[in-house]
Formats: sequence, structure tokens, C-alpha cells
Amino acid sequence: MQLRVISDQLSLNLSIETGTDFEVQVDADKEKRSRTNDRIRVRLPDGIYVANGSALDVYLGTIRRLGVDNVMRLHLTWSGHELITTSRKVHSQLQIVENRWIMVPNTTKDKAKLLRVIGLMLRIRLEVTIV
Repeated sequence: MQLRVISDQLSLNLSIETGTDFEVQVDADKEKRSRTNDRIRVRLPDGIYVANGSALDVYLGTIRRLGVDNVMRLHLTWSGHELITTSRKVHSQLQIVENRWIMVPNTTKDKAKLLRVIGLMLRIRLEVTIV
């Protein structure tokens, strides 16, 4: 009954049957998703690369090289929260330097996108690639 109510409320038009001896059918068209360990490589204008480590390490390292306070002055937001704050406001923040907490996007793609935005806002030519 609950499944029928949910199906009706969400307009899913599910066919719900009750009984025993059902055989499970595997959908061959669906491919199991796997996590990839994408990495970011950032080339700064002076030719220095920030590329060692995980996407998180590169994200934080690039922000440090650009200057945490410089980025903080941009008053950028991520997920409705200030990008860099002086104290921890939400669970998804990490301490980047003393008295500075930064929002960390979940995906490598979002980290790269945010670094590109920061580069544009600071008028610094960053080459951000996902490898």
C-alpha cells in the first residue's frame, strides 16, 4: 500500500505486485558506477604547477598560493555559504590556515570550476585541468 501511495504521489506509474517466487532480473544496460580518482593540475602564471596529491590537496594548495585573504576578500559563496570564513560554520569546511576555514566542493569537477572562477575574479590566468 505504501509503495502504491508513493508511486501515485510521485507520478511514477509503477506496477506493484505481491506474491512469492519472484525472480530478480538484472538490467544489463546499467553499468555499475565506480569512483574515479580524478586529479587536478593547476598552472600558475609564473609557470609553477600545483599538481601533487589529490584533488583536495591541489585545491587547497592553489588557494594558499593565491593568498587565502585575497580569495576571502572576493566574498564568494559555495552552496549558499561564504567560501572562506574566520570560524567553522558548516561541516563541509576545512581549516586552510590559522583562523581561516574554507568550503570544499564534493567533486573534482566542482573544485576545478571553483578554482577557475577564483582565477577570473582575481584576474589571474590559471590553467586548471582535470587529469
